[in-house]
Order: sequence, then C-alpha cells, then structure tokens
Amino acid sequence: MDSIYSRKLRPALLRKQILLALLLSLGGVSFHFVKSMPFSDKLPLLAAICSVVYAVYYAALLFSDRNQVVIAQVTSLTNFIALTLLIHATGGIVSPFVFLYFCALISETLYGVRTPSSLPLAIISYSSVIVGKLMGLLPSMNQFEAQIYQSVPVTLVILVTVTGYMGVAYYFTDLMVSNLRDRLAEENEKKALLLKKFSELNASSHIGVMTHRIVHDLRGPLAAISGYLQMQALDADNTQEDKEALKDLNEVVTGMSATLSSITAFGRVSENRAEVILLPEFMRNLLAIICFSSNSKGVRFVKLYDEDVKASVMVPRGDLQLVCFNIIQNAVEAVRENTRERRIELDIIPDEKNVKIVISDNGPGMTPELISVISRRPMTTKKDGTGIGLAIVRELLLRNGGELVISNRTTGGISAIITLPAHIAPDLH
Repeated sequence: MDSIYSRKLRPALLRKQILLALLLSLGGVSFHFVKSMPFSDKLPLLAAICSVVYAVYYAALLFSDRNQVVIAQVTSLTNFIALTLLIHATGGIVSPFVFLYFCALISETLYGVRTPSSLPLAIISYSSVIVGKLMGLLPSMNQFEAQIYQSVPVTLVILVTVTGYMGVAYYFTDLMVSNLRDRLAEENEKKALLLKKFSELNASSHIGVMTHRIVHDLRGPLAAISGYLQMQALDADNTQEDKEALKDLNEVVTGMSATLSSITAFGRVSENRAEVILLPEFMRNLLAIICFSSNSKGVRFVKLYDEDVKASVMVPRGDLQLVCFNIIQNAVEAVRENTRERRIELDIIPDEKNVKIVISDNGPGMTPELISVISRRPMTTKKDGTGIGLAIVRELLLRNGGELVISNRTTGGISAIITLPAHIAPDLH
C-alpha cells in the first residue's frame, strides 16, 4: 500500500461513504428488471458483486477498530476498479456516471485517507476505457459513443478535459479542506487563549475579594490592640522601660495594619472604562468561548431572544464578561449531573429603563432557605467551591448600578436575572 498523507482518519465519514457506495450498487442491481436498457446487460451482475464487496468493507469497519487505514486504502482501490467497469458498461465517453470519479477523489480528502496513487489511478481508469474503445479493443455499448469515437480529435478533447478536471478536483479540494482545517485550528487556539484569560481573571478576582475580606477581618482586632497599647502606655505606674516596650509593640501593630492596607490596595479590582455593549453580539461571543470549554460538553445552550433585539448597556466590558461568565459556569455546574437533557436558556429582555439578562438551567435547583442565604453572604454547595463567585458578581453589578436576583423555576432549576440600566442612544433630531 502507498503511504497516506499525514491526516487523521475519520471512520464515521468513511463508513458513510462505503454505505453510500453500497446503496448505489444495490440501485444498479435494479437495472436487471429494466427492459431495453441502454447499458450492458452485465451491469446488474457488476453491481451485485460491488454490493457484496462494499457490505464486507462496511461490516469490517463497523465491528472492528483494527486496520481501518488499510480498509480505507483498499476501498479507494476498489472504487476505481469498479468505476472502470462501470464506465465501460454504461457508455464510455457518454457514461452518465463519470461524476463518481470526482466523488471518489473528493471523499478521500473528507474522510482523511488520500494515497499518492489516487489521481493516477482515476486518470488511468478512465483513460483506459476511452482509449480502448477508441482503438476498437473494447466494444461500444450504444450508437452515441460510437459516433463520438469516429472523431479522434473530439474524443481526445473530451478525454483531456475530463482528466484535467479530475486533477483540479483532486488538488483544489485538498487545498480548500487544508485551509479550512488551518483556520479552524487557529480559531480553536484563539478560543482556548480567551478561555484561559477568563479563568485567570476569575481566579484573580476571587483572590482579590478574599484578600479584602481577610484584611477587613484582621484590621478590626489590630485597631483594638493598638488602642489598648496606647492606653497602657499612658498609665502612670509604668516604668520608662515598660513605656518604651509598649511603644515598640504599638509600632509593630501599626506596621502590620499599614501592610494590610497595602495588600488591600494591591488586591483591589482595577476599574475598567465603561463602553456601549450590544448584548446579542456580546452573548454570542461569550457563548462561543464557553461552549469551547470541556466542562460545557453535552450542555445545550438555547437562546430565547431574537438576534436583532435592540438591547445595549453602558458598562465596562470586563465587568460584564466576568458577571455572565460566573453565572453561566454555575449553570453548567448545576446541570452536569443531569440524567436527562442538560439545558441552559438565555434571554435578553429590554424595557424603557433597564435590560434584563436571564440565565436559567434545568438542574436540581436550591431550597428557598439556601437562596436566601446566598443572597446575603458568600456560600457554596460545591465540594471545591468558596462561594466568592457570586460575591464578585454582586459587587460588580452594584458598582455598575445593577442587581442580581436568583430564584427557583417552576419547571425545575435555577433562574438568575441580571438587571442593568439600559443605554439609550441620544436623539440626534
């Protein structure tokens, strides 16, 4: 066997191609029942033999994962042998089945196995029939092809034209498919980088909020300790040595407080510039990134809104991305264990003053008590969660004049409603 080009075999497409060839062969068997057929009477027998061969190939691919590349190459060789006999039996240069050569050459590119001999085999297969009939070595099947063979220049022009188009189909199909694969790989790489960026942004924001909370919890006791030390230093019964020790200790506590303040400044989420965001386009781009994540595999995202809906907001893009990303990721986590369909619905509902982004899932939902708790403070039901994600979401929405409402759906699952002030374009009239 010739060595194949470096491609990934696609067994599913190969099976479909063999199944199609099998069905076409079975269709050829039906010519046995056609009276006054313009083709050779051996055509039904040829079709029956091809049907058996393709059925064997299909069964071998269906029930065995071994030697799939070899089966693909043998199938390719069988295709051209069968086409040689088919073209001869159906009229040679006027055969209506010449298009099957192009189908065979193109399909090899699609299912991932193309041998260097494919194009030469196709050209030799077709040319041998035409030249053989032109030279009288093979009989003509009808008067139409016999009339064409009487003109050698016309026969040669048709032969060169058909074989030339075979070469064009062979190389241009490979070029187009390779270009599409390269572009797809490039798009996947971009989506992976964006997904990584979101993950890092999510993690950094979690760390920032946790840092704020830790600092807040520590600064209170430190302030109390500092005040106590200052009061003790004013006690008249203390010796000068005790006063110096208390002063030094107070300086240490004050330094710790200053250090915590600097940490707070470092962990604070930077403020982005607000911009006008068209929500349908924004959601489309965000979903493209989220769907690329392995966590979203098997999850069906359903957009309930019209892509032409007029809805826009004026907020920092990074803030809105983080808000929606967190909530959609929570919805994906919620439906992960579903035994039924895993479905997440998204809707955009504008009105005169506000725009609502509704993200709903068909997961198990939460108890009313738990919803009440997470509305007030960070809490999570995940084994590896911190509950900080929703705290970040609420903080970012509050900063941009929005709010988040979480509730159970009557049909099961959770509905998260993000409300933001609508951006109203200025009237230029």
